[in-house]
Amino acid sequence: MRFKGRKVPHVPWELLLIATVAVIAIGMQLGFAGASSLGTLNTSAIGASGSVVAPCQTSGSIALTWGTKTFNAGVSPFYSSAQINASNLNSACNSKRYKLVVADSAGVSLATASGTLPGAGPTATLPLAPTVNLGNARQVTIVIYA
Repeated sequence: MRFKGRKVPHVPWELLLIATVAVIAIGMQLGFAGASSLGTLNTSAIGASGSVVAPCQTSGSIALTWGTKTFNAGVSPFYSSAQINASNLNSACNSKRYKLVVADSAGVSLATASGTLPGAGPTATLPLAPTVNLGNARQVTIVIYA
């Protein structure tokens, strides 16, 4: 087969099959298969844009707020926090694992949190490491998975 004078390499069907199966397997592992919704995220209270991948969050938005804020005199931005509070979690998310990343405007990670959500209740406190200066936080991403 030729395309504008170039020979197009032949890709064996076996390789395409293996790649397709791998993509499907990864999707199933992350919980995407059969998910009607990947959830929504409300980050207006923390002043950052956000994204969420949470197949367990089939209704309502996960709301994120900063935990206890600490004033840092002489250090701009002046407030920092060592935690994010998540609320409005669906019960289907109880006891699921999570990974949260707080990033600056360029997408560089400032702090992360990971672990297992509580076994009951619609709220969770997610400890950040390291503490993040709130004025630098511009993006928050959370993934909740099995």
